[in-house]
Amino acid sequence: MLIKAHLLNLDSDTRAFTLVGAFMGYFALLEVGINEAIGQVMGVQGARLAIVCRNMGFDDKVKTLRALVDFS
Repeated sequence: MLIKAHLLNLDSDTRAFTLVGAFMGYFALLEVGINEAIGQVMGVQGARLAIVCRNMGFDDKVKTLRALVDFS
C-alpha cells in the first residue's frame, strides 16, 4: 500500500520508480476490469475474451464497452 509518510522517506529516484510502478499496476487492474466487463456483456470468456481484448487498445476497449452497454 502506498503511504505518503513511507514515500517521503525514500530517496527521489526510488520514490519516482515506486510511483510509476504503482500507476502501471493500478492501470493494469483497471484494464482487467474493463476486459471482464466486455466479456460479461458479450457473453464470452477464457481464450475468446483474451483474443477479443488483446487486439484492442485501451481507448478502443472503453469505446467498445460503451457501445455494448448502450446496445444492450
